[in-house]
Amino acid sequence: MNGDADRTQATGPPASEVRSRAELAAWMHGASEALHALSRRGPADRLRAADHAISLLIRHAEPTDWHRAGLPVLAAGPVAAADAAPMAGTVQVSAVGVLHLVRTTMTLYCSALPAVERPGRWARLVRFLAGVVPAADPLLRRSLTTVLFGRMQVGDVSQEIVDGLLRDYDWRRDAYGRDAYLTSLARTNLSIAYCQRSTGTDLAEATRYCREELDARARRYGPRHPFTLVARNRLAQCLLTQAEMTHDEQEQRALAGQAYAEASRARAARDQQYGVTSSSATLSRRYQGHALLLLGSPGDLKRAHACLRYALAFESARNDNAEWQGSGETHLLLARVCVALGDHSAALDHAQEATRLLGSDAPAGSLHREAVALLEELSSTHRPERRC
Repeated sequence: MNGDADRTQATGPPASEVRSRAELAAWMHGASEALHALSRRGPADRLRAADHAISLLIRHAEPTDWHRAGLPVLAAGPVAAADAAPMAGTVQVSAVGVLHLVRTTMTLYCSALPAVERPGRWARLVRFLAGVVPAADPLLRRSLTTVLFGRMQVGDVSQEIVDGLLRDYDWRRDAYGRDAYLTSLARTNLSIAYCQRSTGTDLAEATRYCREELDARARRYGPRHPFTLVARNRLAQCLLTQAEMTHDEQEQRALAGQAYAEASRARAARDQQYGVTSSSATLSRRYQGHALLLLGSPGDLKRAHACLRYALAFESARNDNAEWQGSGETHLLLARVCVALGDHSAALDHAQEATRLLGSDAPAGSLHREAVALLEELSSTHRPERRC
């Protein structure tokens, strides 16, 4: 073995190679951020971005079984000229830029999957990351939290899920501080878990967390900041859940009125910031329609119907003018509004759509069970056809 080789073994790769790897890793981190910006676009754009991200991983990360990590395998074939990267070489899978690109790829890919399939994909990524990074790595922790949150979204509010989200909140609070951004996200996740489980003092805890979070974000970022608007929507959701749970009509209307006010403030700001068809504005509009349904006067019900019809149209518009898997809840609310307005035929149509969509997206969720029960009730009743 010659002297040059001996020196390479003793000191590692040349400085130029180290520098180029660092530059490539940084470039991949930048590509991850750029591709993540497409996560709010239509499904075709998101899937194209996911394919591009996977192609970057294949070419620029050291050889890895990405299918084992939960990512799809690209069809064999030449790489399109548009996908060509301006840098050459490979970097270790454990490089921060590579790991961020992996997470972005999974986010884009899973956005096109039914909600029930997402936790399994993320769980595979967690197992993959556990063999690549230390147990305390922030990206591994974030991915594990995504698994817990994804399971909760499809109806799993077991003690395991709630305890896991509580541990995540405690860890982030101790590691970053109570007012840190990542702690704030964990507190929000925990409030959603309490709100969804809704047993014992859960709803009171959820409301307390939501109000604390909204006040903290408004002070730190301002009342119209997107981060603050997310918290305002969460509070509206929590108030709606409380309104659904109470048997006191006066209390229900009071809670629904509060929820409508919060959702309206969020929607007005989001309409201006993102446009009326944005996913954020549409979610606020759905909460408005839900609140109007619970307020229950004939005028409120007509407004609820119009509001939810707009929400349904905007959901489709955001999904390349095709049916959106997540519209099941909107159809369910429309079915309830049509029942209240006395339109049995329209209510039956919406209940059928709600059952189908919620059954494919989150079959174990409470909303699917509610849709099934409403469909069975409507199917057993024969009334004259009318359209609201």
